[in-house]
Amino acid sequence: MSKNVSLKSIVDFENDNINFYIPSYQRGYRWKSRQVCQLIDDINAFTPTESTPFYFLQALAVAKDTENNRVNVVDGQQRLTTLKLILGEESGELPIDYAREANQALDKYFMNMAKDVIEEKLVKIGPERRTEFCKKIKECCKFLYYEVEKAKELSTFNDLNSGKIPAKDSELVKCSHADFRK
Repeated sequence: MSKNVSLKSIVDFENDNINFYIPSYQRGYRWKSRQVCQLIDDINAFTPTESTPFYFLQALAVAKDTENNRVNVVDGQQRLTTLKLILGEESGELPIDYAREANQALDKYFMNMAKDVIEEKLVKIGPERRTEFCKKIKECCKFLYYEVEKAKELSTFNDLNSGKIPAKDSELVKCSHADFRK
């Protein structure tokens, strides 16, 4: 299934000049406040040790799109987007472009809710620890980063997402008409 598997942090993404792209077959950002809180609380509580040197962020499946100089996110976009929101969209430390219109009402609703939760949590962490917290995210949190063949991008997405929240009919139609031969 995969061509290349490694553990990668956000610092690794920066060093490798990785530009993420969330394709249109992905459903929009849908994390609720409970999930955002849990991620922040887990990372905040994590302390690197010799036996556990990093916090595991789960899998991030991507397909390299060399023609457009980016990697398409096949799986893991909710967590990746949440980290971008935590670090600050204007920071440029985690470049992500979205095929979906970010101003769609539902996407905007969930992103604004996540931003409110993030701000509330970061205020509790305190300004003196906020920089340290963001540094921990960039350096000590790692994804299991794996590349799938571009030709298998959509089938991998479908395999990884079977049994999860069912896609709406409009999303399934969009997926079936997407052209992944490029």
